[in-house]
Amino acid sequence: MKIERIRGGARADTDDDVAVEAPLEIRVGGKALTVVMRTPGHDEELARGFLYAESLIDAAADIVSVTRPEALTGDELGNVVDVTLRPGARTPAGERLFYASSSCGVCGKNAISALRVRAPVVSSSLTVT
Repeated sequence: MKIERIRGGARADTDDDVAVEAPLEIRVGGKALTVVMRTPGHDEELARGFLYAESLIDAAADIVSVTRPEALTGDELGNVVDVTLRPGARTPAGERLFYASSSCGVCGKNAISALRVRAPVVSSSLTVT
């Protein structure tokens, strides 16, 4: 990412690395289960580990595949994985919300579309020098 760095009163354009955090929606059989925050990459492994760690599957063999659904747009593009379980595997039942003791409000949502903020526009004359 290009940034403008100021050191000792001198300005210089330079490149800088920025860590990215983005939501990942985990679906099981096409149905939204939850959203977790992650640094993009290794999403398949994250989904597999999440399902196992939360006791939603009994073993790694319960998962047939983890894929990215086609025809996604907007915020969902690149941020959704769909898990297919083997026939006969225990399926997460009903709606399950995952408690997070401190978060930005993303963790615990069951779909990326649920993240949209529906609030009035704030009008202010506040300025910062």
